[in-house]
Amino acid sequence: SALYYEDYVLSIQYFNQAISAKPYLYEPWFFRGVAKYYLDDFAGAERDCSEAIKRNPYVTNLYELRGLTRIQQKKYAEAIDDYSSALKYDPENRGLWHNRTLCRIQGKDYEAALADLDVIQQRWSQYARAWTMRADVYMQMKDTTQAVESLQRSLDIDPYDGHTWAMRSIISLSREEWDSAEVQLDHAIHLLPKDS
Repeated sequence: SALYYEDYVLSIQYFNQAISAKPYLYEPWFFRGVAKYYLDDFAGAERDCSEAIKRNPYVTNLYELRGLTRIQQKKYAEAIDDYSSALKYDPENRGLWHNRTLCRIQGKDYEAALADLDVIQQRWSQYARAWTMRADVYMQMKDTTQAVESLQRSLDIDPYDGHTWAMRSIISLSREEWDSAEVQLDHAIHLLPKDS
């Protein structure tokens, strides 16, 4: 209940008691890791997830949370390992694929990121963010032509994503296509008024 009501310090105290009484259970380790994650103690949350995984290596959520803690610590290669482990048990979990792809992009492994995106787009063809991520990869690879095509595919699926319009405007500005950039920025500002 303490965790549910976001009283993370109190919930950690309760999970400490549970771990002392039954250290062989994975749940108290995991939930204490969740509380630590929300308190921005990413290293502590990672350690607790590792302890939970030692006790039960077949629970997807354990790898997913440890992957998130590692992303926060910029340990992208280790996060990829966690997402790969989780995908063995839950290969249809789009969020796991998404996060692993983001880690590959952060690690500058663009070929592996594109391979993951191929799988995502085969399984979830209407997932607009996959096209946006693909555009990000192409921009990192300095291929603005394919980036523009990917952004357009994303906007065809979801024309209400202001971030995609903003990305599209950046390319137009770099190409000195002022009129297009203005239209795209208008869309971005309209959809993301608090960001502008």
